[in-house]
This record gives sequence, structure tokens and C-alpha cells, in this order.
Amino acid sequence: MDLKNLALWVLAVAAVPALLVLWYLTVQFHGKVFPYYMFAVLLGMLVQKGIVIRQWKEIALNALLALLFSMLVFAPGKREYQYNLEPHLKLWPFFFCLMLVIVTLARYSKLYTVRLGEGITLLQSMAILYWLTAHGATWRGNAFVGGLAILALCFACYALYHGFSYRAHTPSSRFLLSLGSSLIMLCFAIDYVLRVRAYGDIDLQGGWGDVLFVGLQYFLLGVSALQLAQNAYMVLGFLPAKNEGRNYKRRIHQLRQDHIARYDRAQIEVRQALIAVLFCALIFGANAYFQFFPPTVAIWLVFFCTPYLVRFF
Repeated sequence: MDLKNLALWVLAVAAVPALLVLWYLTVQFHGKVFPYYMFAVLLGMLVQKGIVIRQWKEIALNALLALLFSMLVFAPGKREYQYNLEPHLKLWPFFFCLMLVIVTLARYSKLYTVRLGEGITLLQSMAILYWLTAHGATWRGNAFVGGLAILALCFACYALYHGFSYRAHTPSSRFLLSLGSSLIMLCFAIDYVLRVRAYGDIDLQGGWGDVLFVGLQYFLLGVSALQLAQNAYMVLGFLPAKNEGRNYKRRIHQLRQDHIARYDRAQIEVRQALIAVLFCALIFGANAYFQFFPPTVAIWLVFFCTPYLVRFF
């Protein structure tokens, strides 16, 4: 028996009492302890892990490690003088998902780092301008969103410049385009999470059609959770941690190199850039006028359809 199989068996044996304790604690409380949407999120995360990792032993090992680490949620807090089990129990599924994300990205971060190129950042630049325009009335007067809009405009201009020119990429340009892409996708991710959470739990829906629709939204959130977390780290990783000292410079240097490495040096043709921009302007303009889809749905449809359109022409 190799070391990996031995570790898997040891963790599986250790997980049995942990699951039994969770089951026992759950049945002690009357009513719903865990929100039903968390099961859809967890299922989406496991399906996505199966697609990317493709080895059931590795998936099981990650899940068992996350389960054991998630038991830390039951530790009493510093100011919790009278221990109350119920809030810890209700927090456990969220903590388990967090541990599953951390464990998976710690072992397979390269698999969840999305490769980028001029075509992707060109689409993202058009999408963020449409997204900010669509929500402009809601966020008017918000200084944070105003600053975000300025950054988005700068990124869009920079991406359009590289999309319509044959200027060779430098490490600095690849870093800036990758960082801007991560920031845009982080904005889209936050918007999507907030909109999905606004639906409430699955059992609160009116009919089976609504139940399936909302359940699918949470499932897709689980499918994209690992990529969203990795993308968030590509942005938030530049923030210094408390008492980090010299490690901060080394970590930032490595993070910058990761941004540069994931951005392709290859350049798209001006004809392809023009087709992509015109298609984005047509779809976003028509959707803004006729309101066929919510802005987020229109953006993801454009992301999906544009590469096929460019290849056709």
C-alpha cells in the first residue's frame, strides 16, 4: 500500500466519528439546521472537482481533509463564556465549503488558474463597460463604484489598444491585463453571488419550476466556486497580511509572476478584434434597449458565443 492510499484510509477512519457526531448533533435540534441550498453548492463543487481533477482518490482525500479541518468550527470562541452549540452547527456547512476550497487550491492551484489572452480581455473590457452602464442608476453617487468605473475604463482602453495594435506584449503589459481581468471577474462574481443569495433558500420557492431554477443557480455557483476563489486570490493576494514582514515582498513577487505566466504572448488579428467589438456592441445595445435578459446573463452569453463567431469569420 503506497503512502497516498494509507493516508486516505487513515483519514476515512478518522472521518467516521466526525460524521457520526455531526449526525447526532443535527438530530438533537428540531427544524432545519442546514440550509438546503448548501447541498446544491456542495454538489456543484464536487462535480467540478471531478471534471478538473478526474481522480476519485484525490477528490476523496481533499473532501476528507476538508471535513476534518472543518471540525475546528466547533471550538469555542475567545469571548464565548457560555458555549452554545447551535450557531456552530449552523456555521459548519459554510466552513466545510471554505476548507474544501482552501485544501483544493493548496494542492491544485495550477489547474484552477485560467489562461488568458487578448481575446478574453477584449471581451471583458466591453462587458465591464456594459455592466457598469446597466447598473449606473442603482449605484449613482457611490464613490467606490465611481472609482471602479474609472479603473474599468482605463482597463478597457488599455485592452482595446492592445487588441487593435500589433505592439508586442511586455511582462508589465501582461501583468496589467491579467490583473485587470481578475478584478473584472471578481466584480462579476460578487454580483452573481449577491443575486443568487437574493432568491433565498430552495424550500422557500413557490413551485417545482422555481425550485429547480433556484437549485440550478446554487449548483452553478458551486461549480464555479473554485475558479472564483482562485481569481479572488489573484486580486486580494496583493493586500498585506498582519505582521507579514519580508514574506510580503516574496509573496507579491510570486503573485506577479503568476499573473505574467498565465497571460499568452500571442496577439489576435485586428479583424478579429473588430468583429468581437462590433458583436459585443450589437448584443449589449440590443439587450439594453429591449431588455431580453438580465445584464449578467447577456454578458455570459457573449462570452460563450463570441469565440465561435470569430472563428467562423
